[in-house]
Amino acid sequence: MRRDEEEEKEGEEEEEEEEEEEEEEEEEEEEEEEEEEEEEEEEEEEVHKKEGGEEKRRRRRGREEEEEEEGGEEEEEEEEEEEERRRRIRGGREEEEEEEEEKKKRKKIEEEEDKRKRKIRGRGRGRGRGREEEEEEEEEEEEEEEEEEEKRRGRRRRR
Repeated sequence: MRRDEEEEKEGEEEEEEEEEEEEEEEEEEEEEEEEEEEEEEEEEEEVHKKEGGEEKRRRRRGREEEEEEEGGEEEEEEEEEEEERRRRIRGGREEEEEEEEEKKKRKKIEEEEDKRKRKIRGRGRGRGRGREEEEEEEEEEEEEEEEEEEKRRGRRRRR
């Protein structure tokens, strides 16, 4: 029995040692990969620096040439910016107008609903209609209004 237990313990210890060795090897491989990546990055940075210097010279030459041509272009750019500003202002006005139209529509719907409610109340008293019928009609009207409101919201979101 004891031999079996001892052999089992030894086997477990060997397995643990093997696992630890494997983990160490994996860690070493990861470290090597990281070092290689760092070296590659450093090389890329050096190449980038060299290319950057050449690029700066090209840009400087290009800028000097562009400055000569830009005399008329600056005026065009300013005009374009002014036109864009005007478009934004117009867009804001259109949005305000749409909101005002929405308010008018809502107000009109509310007025129509008030009329219907008054009408329903009047009918209910004179003809002896049941309260349940009135409530059903009111619920249907409210559902219709909610659907219309959701449609309006959907339109606003699309804009």
